[in-house]
Amino acid sequence: VNPSRSGFFTALKRFGYQVEILRRKERQGDAVGDIDVKFSRNRQSRKLGAETMQASELQYPLLSVGACYAEGESILRDIPLETKSQITELHQLVSQLKITGAEVGEFDEGLVIRGREECDSGDYDGNVNPRIALALYILCQTTHGQSNFKGIAEINTYYSEVPELIEKLQVSKDRS
Repeated sequence: VNPSRSGFFTALKRFGYQVEILRRKERQGDAVGDIDVKFSRNRQSRKLGAETMQASELQYPLLSVGACYAEGESILRDIPLETKSQITELHQLVSQLKITGAEVGEFDEGLVIRGREECDSGDYDGNVNPRIALALYILCQTTHGQSNFKGIAEINTYYSEVPELIEKLQVSKDRS
């Protein structure tokens, strides 16, 4: 939740998601927090430019998942890709997002995503890198039908608390 990632929360809100930071704390000199993001009925596509993408600090995989659920055509322009490996990761993300049934295309330093109300289940491979693994793991929890996810080791290594927190959310969702 540090200021260098403020564009991420702004972008989610622009898509129409309800975002609430529940608790803030500091871990290893970085501001972190528990975040509650809820679907709203009015998710709309958006055009996100360089300023928003720079302020999102490479959280484009999560924004891409958000765009997959937004009605209409979203454009994520000027994604800060500086290395060949980051460009390769973008290609891998695009191939995974196409499994959702959303129309996904890429252009120089950006993505075009025509979202859907529901994303299709499928076999998602998050063994690419931690950011993509996290985005695909969250996507798998929200798809229509049962999805399979490869890459839980990436999640456990870099975001060790996430699977347990999502499991708690699933339990509370099932009870309500």
